[in-house]
Amino acid sequence: MNNKNDTVLNPSTPLTHLKDQSPEVINIVSHFSKELLSQGKNCGLIIEKPEEYPNLPILDIYVAMLNLYDMSTETFSRVKILIQNILTLNSLSVYEKSLSEAMLLTVNKQFDKAIQQFELVTTQWPEDLISFKFCEYLYFIRGYDFCKQRFLAHCTRLLPHHRTNPYFLASHSFALSLNKEFSESEKMALEAINMQAINPWAHHALAHVYLMQGQIDKGLSDLQSLAPLWEESAWTAQCHNSWHLGLFMIANMKLEEAESLCMDQLWKGMIQNQFVHVDFDVVSLLWRLQLAGHNNNPETFTLFKGHFDAHINNLVCPYQTAHYLYALIKGGENENARELLAQVKIEINFYSEDVKSIWENAIPFLDAVDAFGREDYELAARKFDTIITDVNQFGGSDGQIDLFYQTYLHCLIQSQQLSKASTFLKERYKSATSERAPYPLEKYWQQKIAAG
Repeated sequence: MNNKNDTVLNPSTPLTHLKDQSPEVINIVSHFSKELLSQGKNCGLIIEKPEEYPNLPILDIYVAMLNLYDMSTETFSRVKILIQNILTLNSLSVYEKSLSEAMLLTVNKQFDKAIQQFELVTTQWPEDLISFKFCEYLYFIRGYDFCKQRFLAHCTRLLPHHRTNPYFLASHSFALSLNKEFSESEKMALEAINMQAINPWAHHALAHVYLMQGQIDKGLSDLQSLAPLWEESAWTAQCHNSWHLGLFMIANMKLEEAESLCMDQLWKGMIQNQFVHVDFDVVSLLWRLQLAGHNNNPETFTLFKGHFDAHINNLVCPYQTAHYLYALIKGGENENARELLAQVKIEINFYSEDVKSIWENAIPFLDAVDAFGREDYELAARKFDTIITDVNQFGGSDGQIDLFYQTYLHCLIQSQQLSKASTFLKERYKSATSERAPYPLEKYWQQKIAAG
């Protein structure tokens, strides 16, 4: 396997979106593109570049794009002002104007329209993998499972231009897995890894393939063997892939190991780096441990007190809000949890109609999470009944939103709706082509149902 392959990163299409830029700026943008797609440690270096090269909108736009990964209202507001100012410039290229318009839709939380605009950008400039990768991030916010077909179509369209780029192949592999094309996804992920071993998003694609097929032992062993390579990438990549490793541990009922992984690695990463996506991963693993019957240390969630103060009001997508809501309740911050729910119901009235409709649909979902956190399982099950088929529209991947399916199952069992729980559980055994045997976590749920 190769560890260095810069020679394969150049697209077959000329860099027409950079045709008016100096060689120095082209090198900066190319480096940022590689670091963004590879989840490299030096992605943030671009933040310093606008000071070195002032009055270059393209650098300001890319820095703004990178900042939006923190999913905070404050950042969205700051970027909105920046982009609005950029759009007043007469010197913008067609590419810069198109990208700015896509960014403005993003900060206005009009994610469906932003996705459409970014897809138009890469249609005109297929060599622009920065826009492609940010569009992939918007698929996450809108719901990877909800956007899976257009994500795959986006990758398929760009593939002829980036067939030798292992980091693009990693994203394409992930899109294939979301569409349950597991064989093709695995093949492409392994091809990408063979090109470039330090390729955490390709490892991530394999994790999805094995998890969604119920290949728990293989997923556990393969991710454990790949884990040392994650240290060579950005810590966010290491944390998220470690989260996937934790899922396989829980699925195999290795609960103590999963808790140790969560607190020794993800928790430390969250505290040291203060990045919102690792918050989700930490909360998610602790939540899943509860669903697996593990007695989490009751003091664990008290560690969150104060940590989320700067984040809980960031209503970017319901997937994000659901995790904060659960953590607040488990941390004993019941009043803050009530205020968060109330804030959602007030703030959505100020959104555009397309954004408002998403959050209106999400209210019963958040009410269900609230009831679950308070251990009112009958109410939670009733709320989930009305919305469970739509949770893929609230953000996250198929693996991430499986948490909510598990929560619904738990609520059915706890409220003694055992026949309904049994039927719901059996649906989990179905892969893309055939039924499979339940894995240890699912056997645990079977036993809970049988015991009544």
